[in-house]
Amino acid sequence: MKRVIIIKVMEIKDLEEELYYLYRYRKFEEIIFISKKEFLKGNREIYLLTFLAEAYCCVQKFRKRGRILANICLNLVNEKLKKEETEKLLFYHNIVNSILGNFTTGLIYCNKLIDLNSNNPEYYYIRGGTNLGLKNWQKAVENYTNAIELNANNSDYYFKRSI
Repeated sequence: MKRVIIIKVMEIKDLEEELYYLYRYRKFEEIIFISKKEFLKGNREIYLLTFLAEAYCCVQKFRKRGRILANICLNLVNEKLKKEETEKLLFYHNIVNSILGNFTTGLIYCNKLIDLNSNNPEYYYIRGGTNLGLKNWQKAVENYTNAIELNANNSDYYFKRSI
């Protein structure tokens, strides 16, 4: 029932957008439920595994399993990146590296993302988070400011910049 409400309120276009919304707002139990359901229906897209790994990693009782799943996802992303370097794959590579605490590697992929598309505020937002993980406070603030300049209507950007 909650899923339907989220879709109606947010006007979420597809499953990937819904999972990203849930990820941003730390609704990990819902991510696990949706991901398992989609996987059983035959939807084995890489983003489902990525969000499942994030969910498991962040829920304490599944900490070890989350790291295992995150490593599996990283291997899958690396294999796909060898064939084709897309924004989506670079984005997921950064997320999985952040899950594993590989912020330096994640920053490399954030920079590639911004080189490909410097008009996407989410990429600056993600790079800001990666810089926070590296304790590069000033660079994180600059990234959040860039995200705000591109989309002044997202309160998450202001909140993160204030931290």
